[in-house]
Amino acid sequence: MDATSELIRAFAAAHPDDVARVLETSEEVDSASLLGELTAESAGAVVRDMVPALAARRLHRLRTPTASAIVHQLSLDVAAALLSRMKDDERRPILDALDRGPRERSLRQLLSHEPNTAGAWMDPQVLVAPRSVTVAEALERVRAEPANALYYLYVLGDGGQLEGVVNQRELMLASPDVPLHSIMTVRLQMLLSSAGAAAIVSHPGWQRVHALPVVDAQGIFLGAIRYKTVRRLERELGRAARAPAPEVTARALAEFYGLAASGLGEWAMATVRGPSRGGSEEA
Repeated sequence: MDATSELIRAFAAAHPDDVARVLETSEEVDSASLLGELTAESAGAVVRDMVPALAARRLHRLRTPTASAIVHQLSLDVAAALLSRMKDDERRPILDALDRGPRERSLRQLLSHEPNTAGAWMDPQVLVAPRSVTVAEALERVRAEPANALYYLYVLGDGGQLEGVVNQRELMLASPDVPLHSIMTVRLQMLLSSAGAAAIVSHPGWQRVHALPVVDAQGIFLGAIRYKTVRRLERELGRAARAPAPEVTARALAEFYGLAASGLGEWAMATVRGPSRGGSEEA
């Protein structure tokens, strides 16, 4: 790896949001080329901070293995938001290159919903349990899938409809032998899968909960939206309302490639090398 590539990777790893702004305001071909020079992990962090529509146009210009590796670094909701902005023939090779499994199936499920709706932004892998199980059995489900544990356990009826929700703290404090439905909250705040971005962000339920369940028109539970996703939506709506300054577009990429000739180049090289062993670090 040459020195310039090393500097770019170091800067992108430390400041993915700054790199995201540069790539959003640069020519697609050039910014896609730069994105392809990053590690999959760093590129994923950059793409995560970009407006999905702009990130999608850069991503589809990359070789399929590179694009797929970047998508693998993204959370399901971000990956779905990005891929939904691509044409079917653009995203199909990327999806086909992903490992077959629950995550890939969940991603395809999210892509079946209209872009920028609750169905497209939700996490479909949150924990659920039937209303008939005991608290002890429900806790076993939580322990078996800790990565999918949100703040809540969603309680479903026999047909998959959402009947209630249990706060995980309440679940741990409840008597192990009581049925789950006896401790669930039935007055629910929820989102329809067809709800748009503005409706998601403005939902009054965010004043009281950290995640909102998503259901279809028949009340069938589909997943949940986390509050951190709402914050991401707020940023996207805000950026969409602001046009980039014209002078930024012309020089952003040139400045980024010119890091080695600036003070930022010295900083980036220091990032690669690490702090000096004998020196002190100023606050």
